Amino acid sequence: MSGYKRLTGATQNFIHSFFSDMNYVDDEFVSFEIKKSFLNSKLEKAEIDLINFENSSEIFKTERIIKGFGYYKGMLEDQVVKHKCDIGKIKGLKIIISTNSKEGIQYEGRMLDDRGKETKLKVILS
Repeated sequence: MSGYKRLTGATQNFIHSFFSDMNYVDDEFVSFEIKKSFLNSKLEKAEIDLINFENSSEIFKTERIIKGFGYYKGMLEDQVVKHKCDIGKIKGLKIIISTNSKEGIQYEGRMLDDRGKETKLKVILS
């Protein structure tokens, strides 16, 4: 398995962990706060930047989401190291949240690597 395939696996695992029930802050799941913030915004599309959270859409800059991001920030590098990859190969990692009338809310991860290749990562939430 190439280093880039392992890198894709590492970032996929990190995204699922970030949205998991383990990311629980101040009596609520961070994923619920993200969904609530998105729905209340009435936007069709918004982004969470998992490398530079400051670049995320303003609607996600709530106290709970910021705390959840803070707890998880160091975990990305741990996840990449466990997969025997180099964190320096990741140049961008985002979650794109969008909505349409047919399918409801959609979550899509996108990783940009050091070759300039963007990989779409499936995000499945229950």
